[in-house]
Amino acid sequence: DGVGAGSRVAIVPRRGHGLAVATPQIQQLRMNFRTHQGVLDVAALVVDVLRHYFPRQLDHLDRERALFPGPHPLLLEGISSDHLAILLSGLDRNTSRIEFGAHQVILVRTMASVAQLPQDIQDSNAIIMTVPQAKGLEFDDVFIVDFFNDSDANAEWRVLGSYLAEVAATGGVAAADGHKYNMQQVTAPDPGAVRPLKFDERSHVLLAEELKHLYTALTRAKNNVVIFDRNPTKRAPFYHLLQSLGIARAVHRTLLEDGQDAVWYGLTQQATSSRAEWAKRARNLLDNRHYLMARKAFVQAADMVRAEVAE
Repeated sequence: DGVGAGSRVAIVPRRGHGLAVATPQIQQLRMNFRTHQGVLDVAALVVDVLRHYFPRQLDHLDRERALFPGPHPLLLEGISSDHLAILLSGLDRNTSRIEFGAHQVILVRTMASVAQLPQDIQDSNAIIMTVPQAKGLEFDDVFIVDFFNDSDANAEWRVLGSYLAEVAATGGVAAADGHKYNMQQVTAPDPGAVRPLKFDERSHVLLAEELKHLYTALTRAKNNVVIFDRNPTKRAPFYHLLQSLGIARAVHRTLLEDGQDAVWYGLTQQATSSRAEWAKRARNLLDNRHYLMARKAFVQAADMVRAEVAE
């Protein structure tokens, strides 16, 4: 991943058994051509927190940059059919229906979490996957549902409050690489839920795995990330961190109450996809052995023969 167009590979001679062996020196490719800066900002923050508290858990890499800006993640409460109808179409729920495209995905913790989704979303044409299943795949729009509610971590998330306090003490400058955040004055709905918790490596080891899991979920998106979470206490530290650093859009009431602003929250492209697009996504899922979702995509592509094969 570190070598690409524009990279330089230095050949370092080494000797072994009397022969000179040329070992390529790999240099990091810092420009990310897959997504925009809005997604990268949040992904980089997760990496910064990991590096800050668990420096032995990952290699040091410079912060990635994108060629163009883009929207930061949209933060909402629990998922609802009304919210999705507005996000997918920009229209009122009464005049729209939930229809997903081949370039969109709903990410959940486990397949058991699917049963907690509204029934009309379960019955829709949405591609629904767990975060581990989606690893290696890319989608334009990613809906992350109840990541914090279904997390095994509880108070550990409040360590993010300590990280925020450290960044705020330096005027919004990240210690890892000197990145300057556009700090915002944000009042948390429940101050106790975002109260900083002092980090303890032995007690908070679970947080490292949770942050890696979160990074995987965020970086599946090329255009938009929408985070739904029904647990106000467990989601609060991450939501508050992103808002305070100026790298999130938050809905403080509901999309329905926002009314005229609903279109502004809409996704960048129409949800509907052609049969060819669904067929391409189906093959992508089939190649990655996600047979159930591949079958759903083949059905959308009106290819019932391959749908039966996937099943």
